Amino acid sequence: PAPDIPHNAQAPHPISPTSPPAPPPLRPRRAIRAPPFYHPDKAQWTAGPLGPPLDPGTLQPLPSSAPPVQPPLPAGGDLQLQEDRFEEVTNLASSSIATCLFTAALHHGPTSSEFQRHAALPRKYPVCNRSSRHRAFNTTLAGCSIPTPLTYSQAVSGAYGAQWLRGIQAELDAFDKTGAFKLVPRPTDGSNVVKGKWVFRLKAQAAGLPPKFKARYVAKGFSQKEGIDFFQTYAPTAKLVTFRTLLHIAAVQDMHIHQMDVSTAFLQGDLKERIYLEAPEGSSTDPNLVWELQRPVYGLKQAPREWHAKLKAELQDMGFQPSASDPSLFIRSSSPGFFILVYVDDLTLAAHNLDELAAFKKELQSRFDMKDLGELTHYLGMDITRDREARTIILSQAPYIEGVLERFGMEDSAPVHTPMLERHGLSAPAAPPTYSSDQPYPELIGSLMYAMTCTRPDLAYPLSVLSRYVAPGRHTEEHWCAAKRLLRYLKQTKDLGLTLGGQHIQLQGYSDSSWADSQEDRRSSQGYGFHLGSGLISWRSTRSSSVALSSCEAELYAGTMAAQECIWLCKLLTELGHPQPTPTLWCDNQSTIALTENPVFHSRTKHIELRYFFIRDCVQEGKLVAKYVSSADNLADIFTKSLRKDQHSKLLYKMGLHPSMHIPE
Repeated sequence: PAPDIPHNAQAPHPISPTSPPAPPPLRPRRAIRAPPFYHPDKAQWTAGPLGPPLDPGTLQPLPSSAPPVQPPLPAGGDLQLQEDRFEEVTNLASSSIATCLFTAALHHGPTSSEFQRHAALPRKYPVCNRSSRHRAFNTTLAGCSIPTPLTYSQAVSGAYGAQWLRGIQAELDAFDKTGAFKLVPRPTDGSNVVKGKWVFRLKAQAAGLPPKFKARYVAKGFSQKEGIDFFQTYAPTAKLVTFRTLLHIAAVQDMHIHQMDVSTAFLQGDLKERIYLEAPEGSSTDPNLVWELQRPVYGLKQAPREWHAKLKAELQDMGFQPSASDPSLFIRSSSPGFFILVYVDDLTLAAHNLDELAAFKKELQSRFDMKDLGELTHYLGMDITRDREARTIILSQAPYIEGVLERFGMEDSAPVHTPMLERHGLSAPAAPPTYSSDQPYPELIGSLMYAMTCTRPDLAYPLSVLSRYVAPGRHTEEHWCAAKRLLRYLKQTKDLGLTLGGQHIQLQGYSDSSWADSQEDRRSSQGYGFHLGSGLISWRSTRSSSVALSSCEAELYAGTMAAQECIWLCKLLTELGHPQPTPTLWCDNQSTIALTENPVFHSRTKHIELRYFFIRDCVQEGKLVAKYVSSADNLADIFTKSLRKDQHSKLLYKMGLHPSMHIPE
């Protein structure tokens, strides 16, 4: 492209046969949040493809005194013009080099020399493993600067008021459609009237469609009174271990995996208590009238429980029974090999017979207002890539990690190959720290926890250590630097994905402990990992609850913790139709293995609490077998200590972490 001209001005637009006029020179880098974007159909420049209009002379935001201009989004359901515009962006991003230029320009607005330097870099893998249409939309949405209003007045009076009003009206229509309330006079007997609040969110849509302006009226559940407005609140949600186990089995057996989403799920439950709710702003309700709820609206403490009870009753009526190992997993007794995993309003379906799956979805849509999302490609922030020929599934969170790096200003940091130094020596300060407490240390640890629990077991040990110092006064500049090193490691490994599936469904586990490695209280780090033949499905890294007097005792603590997880996984696999007669638990301590095989009692073991001999009973009853593995090959070693680069890379491969754009042979 020509110097200092936005890249999107170089490609002819499918609607207009001529190129747009060249804009004035751009401001220095990052002078505006998104680079200018030209809309030929309106002859208008905006801040990014979906941003507010810019002054055509200076390419700066219009003054606040100017009347609000509606953004270039289609009205109503006519999305053809917007789809054509996104199709052009898709065509631009169809090649790997063009995608590099497109993504870099949208986020940073570099000059033409930076374009050329970025395009000349060798690329081992494509930019993204998703389709070019989905990739173009994601980068476009990330570059737009549509503000999220905090109140009703901000939403309706801003430049995007028409879009937010449509979202508000859709929410009110959902209340009317489900019969969620009836208008009654404001109670005078002292009954509690719960207040409500509008919550707004800009939600991405698939297939390159423009973002959805979503509005939700939620109750302020904190004002409910226990014993009057609610009683029980617990509602189960799917365990991530169950999700990964189900995906592994479905990949190996080449099952069909689909996803469904329930629209306004909580409004389809049944409410038992009498609850009054203030009418929302924008509903034109008499102030002397309130809503007497007939359905559990979002925000009520009992809403998740009532929705799950309603869904459970309907699924049981259709021949499904909840699993004893995970109540969010439903199994059809009349048709083995048909499973449903429920996470609030997201349903993951796995079945062998596609016709049976289609019939079930049709019947479920007749009972609930649901959307059929087709094959599973995205789940709780995880991108899912499937190779049915190789029978593998890769879970990755590259976009989420990129967002964390950008949030904490580390997107341009120098990458490293290990998450922590080998001998980090972190401990709580003896005196209150002198460095500024403005560093978002707790927020950073919390953000990375989600990646660790979903797809990144290699983060378990570093986060286990760093999370010990989250409390105020316990972290210093040294801890902050260690947390930033973890971000630099993620910059290097953000494209790693967890590979599931393959050819086997055989449960194996590894346990390990690092004796007395804590410099503060001399307690031991311990961890375990389990797989079914490829990537890990379950892992944990933690600190022992008591001090061990020997490495044998520390390994016994870790082995007992692993044995508990092993027994639960065996029950889950049995319900999924794959019983495991005698799974193997690998350990790198011969003395611990001897203790599990023989009821030895002498002066060095008499003080150990009885609960830590649970693994001995499991071995003697044949529920599992403990075997020896060298420390160099013990996969759980990565959950107890920082390793050298070569050893760390070796264990990454063993636990199934591979580049998400590449499916290993």
